[in-house]
Amino acid sequence: MRTLNKVILIHCANIPYAEIELDSNCHFGGTQGVGKSTILRTLLFFYNADTKKLGIKREQTRFVNWYLKNDNSYIIYEVATERGSFCVVLFRAQSKVQFRFFDSRFEKRFFMTENGEVFNHWNQIRGVLDKEGIGLSKVIDNYTTYRDIIYGAQQNQREFKKYNLLETKQYGTIYKTIQSVYLNADVSADDIQKIIIDSLDSEEKYIDLNTYSHHLYDFEEQLNDIDEYKKDKNVKILEQSFEVLLELDDVDSQLYSLYSQLYSREKWLNDQLPALKDNADLLSQNEVKLSDKIAHEMSLHSKRKETIVSKISVLRDNLKKTREKKKYYQSQNIHEVERRVKERPSIAIKLKNLESEESSLTSQYQDIEVKYKSLQAQKEAEQSVFIQQKEASIGELKDKLIEQERGLNQEYEQLFDQLDETNADKRIALQEHFSTVQNNKSEKQIEINECRNKQFYQSEIEQVKKLLQKGIEETNTLAQEVLKSEQEIEGLRISWTHELEIYQKEVENERANLNQRFEQLTQTKKDLEGKIQKYNHTLLAWLTNYKKDWSENIGKVIDQDLLFHDELNPQVLEQLATSFYGVGIDLKTIEGKSFSLSLLEEQLKDTLGEIEKVRKESSELDQGLIKKEQNLKKKYQPQINKLKTFVEVSNNTIKKNKKEKERQEVLLEEWKEKGQKEKELQLVQLNKDLKGIQLQLEELKQQLSSFEEGVKQQKEVKRKEKTRRLNQFKKDFQEKENGLRLAIENYKQEIRNEIEELIEQKNEELSGKGVDKQHLEKLSLQIKNHKAELDYIQKHQQLVFEYDKDKREFIDKQKTFENEMLHEEEKLNNLVAEFSNSLNVLEEKHKEVKQQLFKINQSIQMYEAELKIYADQKDDDKLIALEEYATTVTSLEGDLTFDELHRKVYQTFDTLEEKKNTLYTKLKNYLGKFTINSVLKFPSVEELESKGVRDTGERLKEFVREDKISEIEKIFNERFANIINIFGTETQDLLKKTAEIDQVIKKINKDFKLKNFVSAVTNIELKLEESRNPIISVLKRIKEFQEENNSSLGVANLFTQNKDLNKINRNAVKLLKYLKDEIGKSKTGKLLLSDTIHILFKIEENGNDTGWIEKLKNVGSEGTDILVKAMLNIMLLNVFKEGASRKFKEFQLHIIMDEIGKLHSTNVKGLLRFANERNIIVLNGSPETNNQLDYGHIYHLDKVAGHKTMVRQIISKA
Repeated sequence: MRTLNKVILIHCANIPYAEIELDSNCHFGGTQGVGKSTILRTLLFFYNADTKKLGIKREQTRFVNWYLKNDNSYIIYEVATERGSFCVVLFRAQSKVQFRFFDSRFEKRFFMTENGEVFNHWNQIRGVLDKEGIGLSKVIDNYTTYRDIIYGAQQNQREFKKYNLLETKQYGTIYKTIQSVYLNADVSADDIQKIIIDSLDSEEKYIDLNTYSHHLYDFEEQLNDIDEYKKDKNVKILEQSFEVLLELDDVDSQLYSLYSQLYSREKWLNDQLPALKDNADLLSQNEVKLSDKIAHEMSLHSKRKETIVSKISVLRDNLKKTREKKKYYQSQNIHEVERRVKERPSIAIKLKNLESEESSLTSQYQDIEVKYKSLQAQKEAEQSVFIQQKEASIGELKDKLIEQERGLNQEYEQLFDQLDETNADKRIALQEHFSTVQNNKSEKQIEINECRNKQFYQSEIEQVKKLLQKGIEETNTLAQEVLKSEQEIEGLRISWTHELEIYQKEVENERANLNQRFEQLTQTKKDLEGKIQKYNHTLLAWLTNYKKDWSENIGKVIDQDLLFHDELNPQVLEQLATSFYGVGIDLKTIEGKSFSLSLLEEQLKDTLGEIEKVRKESSELDQGLIKKEQNLKKKYQPQINKLKTFVEVSNNTIKKNKKEKERQEVLLEEWKEKGQKEKELQLVQLNKDLKGIQLQLEELKQQLSSFEEGVKQQKEVKRKEKTRRLNQFKKDFQEKENGLRLAIENYKQEIRNEIEELIEQKNEELSGKGVDKQHLEKLSLQIKNHKAELDYIQKHQQLVFEYDKDKREFIDKQKTFENEMLHEEEKLNNLVAEFSNSLNVLEEKHKEVKQQLFKINQSIQMYEAELKIYADQKDDDKLIALEEYATTVTSLEGDLTFDELHRKVYQTFDTLEEKKNTLYTKLKNYLGKFTINSVLKFPSVEELESKGVRDTGERLKEFVREDKISEIEKIFNERFANIINIFGTETQDLLKKTAEIDQVIKKINKDFKLKNFVSAVTNIELKLEESRNPIISVLKRIKEFQEENNSSLGVANLFTQNKDLNKINRNAVKLLKYLKDEIGKSKTGKLLLSDTIHILFKIEENGNDTGWIEKLKNVGSEGTDILVKAMLNIMLLNVFKEGASRKFKEFQLHIIMDEIGKLHSTNVKGLLRFANERNIIVLNGSPETNNQLDYGHIYHLDKVAGHKTMVRQIISKA
């Protein structure tokens, strides 16, 4: 027997030393204030170790400062066990209460010397214990740890196991009950419930409402989510969203295309620019060369022109001088002067002859005949000289004519050469120009033919055709592969369905067997539960209680149904034991039947085990089916998904390819149309150019013809001019020759006349013999005139010289000057015309080069401007966003510029954004219909914001494509079944205890009636009612649903189309929703066993009846109140004591009561017996000691030396 056997107080409070035995009822007597309560509190402290629940008032000294004042203050509890004794020592350390255990009964020598001096230090005590080989525990400084050790709750600390008074985890009920008796605390139905429940099992049974709440918190939302998903309107929204998603793919394709166009154009521009710049450089060089050539030609032309102009100027000056000189010499009557000057020799001769004649005439001595002969000879000589002179002049004129004719020939030969030279360049230029234009015409005709046969934008058209062909081939290939994949999908689905159907049939057959077994076991369970429930009122219970050997007699012949009948009212009769309704039967050979409550419970346990086994097998079937479905899904779904994804992607690609084909066909037609238009424009231009060339050729032909005719006419004019001039020279020569001939004839005649005159004079002189004075005067006058003429000639000789020079240099060359000037002017005109033509050609080339250069520079500027726009816009958000659509880039001009492409990018992105916004709105509205943590695991609106519509849409698409709703429904069904089974099973486990509680209550009531020794209290009775907790009510209904539908749970489909089954399932869902609401209202997180019952009790004392109440506060007088509460607590403590420690039951407890004197001695006696009959020892105190014989130990307390308390043992039955 384990019990608190003794308490030893050393320097405790005002008690120097006391050793108090507690193995039986113990009373402490003494006047007020002597220390009775002090001792009783030390005893209570052993059980509750709670300084705040010892009845010490706040204003009183703290426990440690009162009971353990000094370092040598000790409280020692000696506990007896079946193996010996151990002690618990309380001592003071650091102003705290600390505990130690040691393995021995108490001996004084452990704590004090032989002289009675108490050890001041624990080391001294340890030394004694160690010396005697007594085990000592470590220090315990925590009240909870201490209680855990005393009550055996410290299962994991084996070194303290030997110090257990009992073993229970629910020990709080023990010390609180003992504590309530000491403090005379109120008793409530909840306290009674807790004590009874704690007595049933050391493990507290409860339902964790937080776990239930966790199971249920999203059950309704998830169910609503699944229902919401299957609504037609939401299915339609999802389909519309998927259409928008496909449209987004189309926009993506456009963006991929735009990326390709944009960056292809960039690449094309970057490819084109170097070539353009090279061309521009070449053209620029050509332009410079042409400019230099034009400048050089202009400079050369200027020099040539200057030379010709200079010549013309010289010729013009010469002509001007010629005209001035002619005018001057005409004014000087140069021909007369020249004639007179030319007569000088003849005049000189004449003068000489005249002077000679005069001399002869005046000579006296000369013979007349001689004289006249001489004069005649002189005349004849003069005539001869004159003729010679004139003949010489004629000869000179002839020579001059010949010279003039030769000079004229040379002049005109030179002039013709000049004409040929002058016209040769022009002719060559015209012919070259004609040839060039003729070549241009041929080239232009070739260009026209080439243009007619040329395919414009050939590379673009070929590229589009290649893309078209590639798309067609890809589409055809994909279409065949899609068809093949769809056939494969259908084949996989058929195989999947076939395998699943085979397995399902096997499962259905096995389930039918299990359902049959389950129904049989359920019926057996109901029968057994019914028998157990009414067991206390059955014949079997009566026989078990009042006829111990019943199984050896009546048990061998009685029907089992009779044993469990509850309306037989059995009685024990005085008759032979072997009598059976007056018939004696020898039952020795009949095998006895063993029936008992424990056997029924064992059978029920076995049945429940079988039911659980069936459920487990059913669950295993479900799990097997699920596993099979999962395995089949793992086997087939990835293949199907892969094929579906391929089909979907391929169909989408085919759709895109068709659209792309349409676009490419339109583009092809656009390129062709563009090419045809450009061809027509070029042909129009080429034909226009050809027509211009033909007109130019006709004009050049006309120019050549006109030129040749002009050259011919020029030559003819010059020939006529030459003939005219030559004739003029001949005419002048003839006139002069005739004049000279005439002069000769005249002179001859004159000489003849003079000779005749001389003859006449001679005759006259001969006849008159004297000189003729008139003749002399005539001679004198002639001499004078001739001298005057010679003076005149002398005076004008220089003028004639100058005239001859000027005539030779200017006047005779006037026509030459004129021809030369005409020639030079013509040459100048030809030079200017030729230069103008060549300059026009150069300028045309220069202009063409400049235009080409301008166009190329314009293209360069445009391209560079485009690239600058691209560079400026490169960091544009839209173009950065376009990087996501990067694709293969080739160098392609394209139809659109960067600016146009940029605008199109913006427009496409706007379309994309519009589509995204549309999809976002649809998805947001759609997702908003579901809870945040939806069982569907749909993205939240926040995820929609963060991850975007495309990712969200694809996840939803994948959800639909993989038919994940079926799996979710299955899991949810399993969860539903699991929740129902868990709730039902746990509720059943919890409610099973109510039967035991009912048995305990009946036992308490019976125990009171059988063992009540207090006459003042005639009845203390408890009763059990249904719980008023709404959660319990719902759980009971869930349990009923589980039992009624147990065979189908785990298979039942919450989403079935079966109306009856659906109605049942939905009712169960309503129960779960209601349970969730009630749990939400609950302020506690646990549903205890105490919540499943409602206990009431009533007290009958001294003729008073409290009626069925929930709380005992004040019953009757103060003494009666103490008595009733003590009795009720003793009853409850007894109940707990009997059921609390499962391993061993041999232990005793104490109740501690202060001021027992408030009770009448008769009631005290009855109370002591009431407790002792239940193996509970009573410790109490009062000023007066009564009922001495009812106590095993009586101690009397006295004050010594004013404040010390001495404890003396008065009586001890030991």
